[in-house]
Amino acid sequence: MRFEILPLEFDAFDTALAQQRVDFIILNPAFYIEMEHRHGVSRIATLQNRDFQNRSHTRFGSAIFVREKSPINTLADLRHQRVSAVHPHSLGGWLMGLKRLKESGINESDLILSFEGTHDQVVWRVLSGQADAGGVRSDTLERMAASGVIELSQLRVLEPLAIEGFAFRSSTPLLPEWPFAQAKHTPATLAEKVAIALIRIDSHHPANRAAQIGGWTIPLDYQPVHDLMRTLKRGPYSHLAEPTLLELLRRHWVATTLALIALAALGYAAVERTRQNRLLTRRVEERTRELHHSQAEIASIAESMGEGLLAFEPDGTLLLANPAAMAILGLSRQAIAAHLNHAGFPFDQIRTHLNNGIQGRYSGQWRAHDETAHQLRLILTPLNGPWGRCGVVAVFEDITEEHEAKDRLTQLNRTLEAKVSEKIEEIRTKERLLSEQARLVAMAEMMSAIAHHWRQPINNVAVLAQDLSEAEAYGELDRAYLQQGVKKIMQELHALSATIDRFGRFFLPDTHAAPFRAKAAIEETCALVGTQFDQLEIALTCHIPDTLSHMEIMGYAGEFQQALLNLLLNAKDAILARREQLQGRHPGEITLTLSRERQMLLIRICDNGTGIDPEVRDRLFDPYFTTKRRTEGAGVGLYMVKMLVEKSMHGQIAPMTEKAGQGACLGIWLPLFNDRGDRGS
Repeated sequence: MRFEILPLEFDAFDTALAQQRVDFIILNPAFYIEMEHRHGVSRIATLQNRDFQNRSHTRFGSAIFVREKSPINTLADLRHQRVSAVHPHSLGGWLMGLKRLKESGINESDLILSFEGTHDQVVWRVLSGQADAGGVRSDTLERMAASGVIELSQLRVLEPLAIEGFAFRSSTPLLPEWPFAQAKHTPATLAEKVAIALIRIDSHHPANRAAQIGGWTIPLDYQPVHDLMRTLKRGPYSHLAEPTLLELLRRHWVATTLALIALAALGYAAVERTRQNRLLTRRVEERTRELHHSQAEIASIAESMGEGLLAFEPDGTLLLANPAAMAILGLSRQAIAAHLNHAGFPFDQIRTHLNNGIQGRYSGQWRAHDETAHQLRLILTPLNGPWGRCGVVAVFEDITEEHEAKDRLTQLNRTLEAKVSEKIEEIRTKERLLSEQARLVAMAEMMSAIAHHWRQPINNVAVLAQDLSEAEAYGELDRAYLQQGVKKIMQELHALSATIDRFGRFFLPDTHAAPFRAKAAIEETCALVGTQFDQLEIALTCHIPDTLSHMEIMGYAGEFQQALLNLLLNAKDAILARREQLQGRHPGEITLTLSRERQMLLIRICDNGTGIDPEVRDRLFDPYFTTKRRTEGAGVGLYMVKMLVEKSMHGQIAPMTEKAGQGACLGIWLPLFNDRGDRGS
């Protein structure tokens, strides 16, 4: 299945979802709440951010900051100051900070506000003095400092919160990280597969490292984001910013009352008593009809609601109970009125709010008379009139299926985690077997190299021994001649001993990773195969500039040398195969070049062998894949080289561009440990 990434601006999401141009979206939690309300998207995973100690965080905050030498010391000092933010829809770059500012008594109208489009641009505006303060998501300052583009000492976060286990500076409480959501039209089976695939991605996967994240986890509860949007009256709750008739009466009831009194006085003075009584009678009748009509409309709306609706007067008298409320509770209107004095959810909460006059949100379990349990979500809203409280309204919904679905999802995640752990252990076992198999193959190759190394010294010892024998037969053997012959024999034997020591060190297992000099390891590996390559008429050339002789890399020196040996022997086999194709002499050439690319060390190994067939290029490093005859190779060598380079040494290996018919080149990129003998850049 093929996936295409489509970058979108905030304003383009509505059109893309309406036209079904996208199946999945990744967006900030505040904007997700809007898309959930308008287009029915639903989250299937939550982002795990990664800090510089490789710890994962599923929540983030907002940092409100100023220049270090700024006279601004508190959030309250920002009144009438120039403040830069990212975007009106940005959660970490504006909305979270706005809520914290409101809690400090600062409204949006109290600021000289500008939106810059990106978090980095907000930081530059503050540093350049074009803004007095800025708001960005909580990891922005630390990541820019890690990249070397700013110094943290230049900036100061206002009123930072001490949040245990959180590595970044934040002026606000934390909210859930970005969700990965499916569009309403996306098939559920596809969404499930994508969710499982996301959660299975290892935190060290190249994609996660490139994105500087720790991966994805099961979707979090985004109710805190709903609460923030409701408090700010944004997104789905923007209608709350429009004043209701009740609010208008509460704001202007004094003026309304005075106006009515003035009108009544003028009417009393202008119209005779009889006519006034008739007029008042007609008005009362009209108002009564309007009231009855309004009550009928309210009753109609309440009856059509899917949620339960109860309304109580301050003394506990039941004013309204819609059919959904009676169905969910399994009680009649009379039974609901009687239950107000009974203990238990939700009537305990309703009684409390009859007296305190504040809004509340709750969830709990209601057990009906038939002993069936229902999980309810309850919202209590007081009715406050200009002359005091008028009662409380309770709206509730049955979320039993949602609650059970969450339980099933939790169990599914546990099962999935167990299967993933089992699969990981199985993969590790296979990798250990592959490593051992590759080691045995390398030992076989080394035994061949040892034979080539020993052949010439042993032949020399035989010639010297025969020379001593002939000298004795012809009477030419004296003490000096004997000592000279013995000395030469001992030199050859010492050479054999040195060969044994060198090959013995080569296969000693490394117990732990340590820094080592790349040049020394490369030169020693080349020396091991030099004699064998010379006898095969293959020229091995190493180009290592003196400026790189002291460069160190971190890893396992012995395994690194085995990897190089494997690549050199593969190059040798490719040259011999090329000779066989040409049915004659083919001068073999292998070149190993060491160079530096920024903070990486590049080892380039090139040969003039058969080259890499484009059809097998993508499978080159697969386990048990080989282009040799089955008797000549098991197909594990290049796979183990890739595992060592990428997993153990955090590097990369890949074929490099080569010309057709001129052999192949492989490149190994490894991160430098230092370049001066200490842990430098």
